[in-house]
Amino acid sequence: MKKRNLLFLILVSVVFIPTFAFAKDEAFYTNDNGVSLTEKEYNFITEMYYEGYQKFLTKEMYDDLKKHDTFSQTIEKKSIKITPKATRGTFIEDQARILNINNACSDNCYVVILYQWKVEPSNKGYDVIGAYFENTTLQNNPFTVVASSVEQKFCTDYKKATNGLGCSFMLVAGNDTKVTQNFRVSLNGHVYASYQHAGRIAYLTESQDYTFSKYGYGSVFKFSEKSAELYDAMNGVDIAV
Repeated sequence: MKKRNLLFLILVSVVFIPTFAFAKDEAFYTNDNGVSLTEKEYNFITEMYYEGYQKFLTKEMYDDLKKHDTFSQTIEKKSIKITPKATRGTFIEDQARILNINNACSDNCYVVILYQWKVEPSNKGYDVIGAYFENTTLQNNPFTVVASSVEQKFCTDYKKATNGLGCSFMLVAGNDTKVTQNFRVSLNGHVYASYQHAGRIAYLTESQDYTFSKYGYGSVFKFSEKSAELYDAMNGVDIAV
């Protein structure tokens, strides 16, 4: 009888061990793009971006994160609080904003730039978000999302060079708008991130009238003299990769 009981316990253990292992990796959240995340992956996206960004993940983005083992990497964060000053005219809003740059590195670095508005700005020309690369190079196509509680859009008007990238867009309606941009870069360099808000009407051509320079606005955008007058010249944030 004792031998039978021992055999029964062994068989039960064999059955339950793989079941438990599977449960740990089961889907915690699935978005409309068909991307399923475990709880660990869901929490990683929240920390890397913000709660709610999970709905924007595409299968291509998810596969890229898995391929480079990004979900297992440590996230490094740097941020600055921006309080615009009306030094270039009274049109600049005075509400505080936050600019973040985060990364998670393995064989290369996955970088996320996040800009957070506290209130909806009164002026909505073409804004610009982007990065300047120092001793590093872009490894994939960037992905930029502009989203509030009431509206969302994807930025498609990119300008790229070997030493940087930028995307021009018009803000969506609603408070608490978040603008995110992600991309991969090679190791052993530096990435400078900047968001420039148009305090007056700026058209697409004016928003792209710049070169990438460490000595430009936010250490990223060196606008022409004409276009420079349209933007708020806010500081940027940088991170080693």
